[in-house]
Amino acid sequence: MLRITAITVIFGIWIQFCSASAKVFDAHRLLQFQKEKPGSATKTTSLNLGAAVLHVGNFLTSHADLARKVAILDLHSYADAPGLGLQSEALINSVTEAITTRQAAALLVVMPVELHKYRPRDLLVWREMEASLMSFPELTVPVFFAYENPSIRKLIDQLHASGFMDPSPFALTDRYQLNFQLEAPLQLPVFPVSNIQGLLSGSDAQLPTIAIVSYYDSLGGAVDLSSGFNTNGSGVVSLLALARIFSRLYAMKETTAAPYNVIFLLTGAGMVNFSGTKDWLVKADPALVESLSFVLCLDSLAGHGIEENRKVYLHSPKQAKEGITKDVFDAFLAAAKKLQVPLEISHKKANISGTEIQWQHEQFLLKRVFSATLSSVDHTDEKPTPFGSIFDPIDSHGKKMSALTRNTKLVALALSSLIYGEQNPLDQVFQGDTMISKELFKEWSSKFASIPRPTFSIGKNTTYLDTLQETLGGFTEEIGRFSHTLAPPFAVHVDSKATFAVLLVKPVSFDLLLSAAIFAYLFILYVCIKGPSNIEITNPFGSKKEL
Repeated sequence: MLRITAITVIFGIWIQFCSASAKVFDAHRLLQFQKEKPGSATKTTSLNLGAAVLHVGNFLTSHADLARKVAILDLHSYADAPGLGLQSEALINSVTEAITTRQAAALLVVMPVELHKYRPRDLLVWREMEASLMSFPELTVPVFFAYENPSIRKLIDQLHASGFMDPSPFALTDRYQLNFQLEAPLQLPVFPVSNIQGLLSGSDAQLPTIAIVSYYDSLGGAVDLSSGFNTNGSGVVSLLALARIFSRLYAMKETTAAPYNVIFLLTGAGMVNFSGTKDWLVKADPALVESLSFVLCLDSLAGHGIEENRKVYLHSPKQAKEGITKDVFDAFLAAAKKLQVPLEISHKKANISGTEIQWQHEQFLLKRVFSATLSSVDHTDEKPTPFGSIFDPIDSHGKKMSALTRNTKLVALALSSLIYGEQNPLDQVFQGDTMISKELFKEWSSKFASIPRPTFSIGKNTTYLDTLQETLGGFTEEIGRFSHTLAPPFAVHVDSKATFAVLLVKPVSFDLLLSAAIFAYLFILYVCIKGPSNIEITNPFGSKKEL
């Protein structure tokens, strides 16, 4: 009975002290793509490691070895750090050193849930860090993004309290471990794409056509978190607003006949060389493509909320010599002057023979169609990756929405002046601020521009596409959706969501001490059970004595 009781007590102590309490959270793996070396994606599918918090500015903690540790990048801490808001170079260097020099086994980027409440300049720094990870040469460790939650915050606070590093396995304090299981990354062979178009007919079906085009998908560092508002949810919202405006104008056929047909086109796969646009040009009615007189593409019209009254750019390699080209540029310059919008027409030559296309209108240039892109992005801005960002929310202070409203008004005034000339009925139909409905902008931004729209899977989201088609169909005629599958222009590896477990475990030193204690107890128990009379003591001179 004594032996059974002792063993039970030992087992209870072991369970109490050695069991790990696990908290779980979801994380999303960094998008992996290879343009030159297909198949070189990180193959890690499981981890069971310690943890450490990356800290920029402290020499001791920013240079410590991270071998067999998950390096945790807490973005909220960087936003709160004085003077660090614009130090994107320091942040990028810290991440790069963690992966290369300090040999971290994995990187976990922890993002605030309410990104819209952070300063635009902080978001800019985080976007640059994200871009550096996506363009990282030969990335050999897995990188994850996760939204902050109580489990992660507790882990980070505990690591901060211990000097940013997980205690040594031989310390006497408890330590944290992170583990996850994930399926091996698979190369994506094809993905679904849908294009949605609606038409407004002028006074004659044989009239030339003006096309207003935007892509609706988004793609950032983590595929399933890609809900970029500026790129390019803003283009979708602006296109729907323009469809609403011109539907009212085109309803006045008896008094003001329009000499153009207008087609509104929402395309998929904008983040991969505008492949959806290319496919539409191939499969659309040849007569419709032939009738295109001018194509205006809408891209990133909200800006990043950093500058007041930010300049907007009309990108087109064409020069304003004569005909429709001169008429378009004159209409935009006149509208910009009237609305006091700083507008610059960029005539950068398009590299249509290259493998990568920078602007959507370049797909139309391949068909020799006069086209341009209106954007808040200057052609001199560097684009380290061809994608958008997961750090692109609607801002809480309203600068992005104000810029989007202003730029949509610019397009409406310029195109209506182009179509109607001096007989432009825009001011007659829309008096005051009725041209742009703030309620509809808010509703459309919530429905179409603030939810994840991953390039490679949004084509499967029939609810999103149905709602988008229904909304555009409410302002246009002959609404239609055309779905198909495309092969990515480069090797893309899409991973499923990973579930991390945070475990509070006892150190190795505790296991050694507990093992020693158990051994000592069992030895004493053995002596007690065996009895001292049966224990032999060996004489160092060779004789034995029995007690």
